[in-house]
Amino acid sequence: MSETIVEVVTVEASTLTVDVVVSPPVAAIDVVAPPPAAVVIELVEFAGPPIGYPQLPAELRQLPISFPFGDRPGAGSVVNVPMGFTVTVPAGLAGTRVWSGARASANATFTLNRLSGITVTLLGTITITPATNTSCILAGPGGTVPAGDVMQILVGAQDATLADVGITVMANRV
Repeated sequence: MSETIVEVVTVEASTLTVDVVVSPPVAAIDVVAPPPAAVVIELVEFAGPPIGYPQLPAELRQLPISFPFGDRPGAGSVVNVPMGFTVTVPAGLAGTRVWSGARASANATFTLNRLSGITVTLLGTITITPATNTSCILAGPGGTVPAGDVMQILVGAQDATLADVGITVMANRV
């Protein structure tokens, strides 16, 4: 009874080489086969014009932009996030979330700005309150931050106990 053993030796981009070892008197046979053909599916007809971000449901247009502060955020500290594409920050900073590892002893205010060159435009304020680790008061006009501009958060007066703060602004991609 003869036994056949198949061993893959090399795999190259254009060929698959396999050594087949069989019982004597045949020593070895090389089998070279092309790789399987790739299947390409092309969509020929489309029911309408391509869609963009404005046509998507609101929850799919949202983009979280996070501003982390390790330890205690010092007065005047800033975090700058350059925008790779245009976003809109909703009025009242709707959807913004905060968290702090150590709660504030009093209200701590963070200012959200748009930087365009040397021009600073107020987008809103986030006031972290001592009630819980996630409580805050949001206010401001919001606005558009074009690609290439910077979204900046600026720390107001340093709170004695507030630490390990994370602020996430939910912007809408345009």
